[in-house]
Amino acid sequence: MAHGLTRWLGSTFAFLLVLLFVGGWFASRSLFDSRESWQNTIMVTLAIVTFLLLFLLQRTQNKALLAIQLKLNEIVATQQGASNRLIDLENLSESEIARLHRHFQALATQAQAEENLGVYHTVEESARGTG
Repeated sequence: MAHGLTRWLGSTFAFLLVLLFVGGWFASRSLFDSRESWQNTIMVTLAIVTFLLLFLLQRTQNKALLAIQLKLNEIVATQQGASNRLIDLENLSESEIARLHRHFQALATQAQAEENLGVYHTVEESARGTG
């Protein structure tokens, strides 16, 4: 249901419907006793819709991020010589990720120092400090 709603909310029809709603609200000024009640109508409606859309957007982002993580894990897992440390990287602590980042920086430095561009280095080599 959330997937279908997300797709529909991103459609041109949904945008036009919102424009019609705002236009209808603007034209309905004469139906309200005071300007405050007229403005409160749109503010309460928008607050409720925004609150619901926030959760819908977060759910959609979580699903998309998980799909990307799974695809990247698959790529890493199938590459010969790739470090399996990178699989499920999103579940490491910040300090573990920072340490791994330092190893990749060392690996980049090693690669830049090589005259032969085809030489392969692993994260494990940079962790040991060898090249």
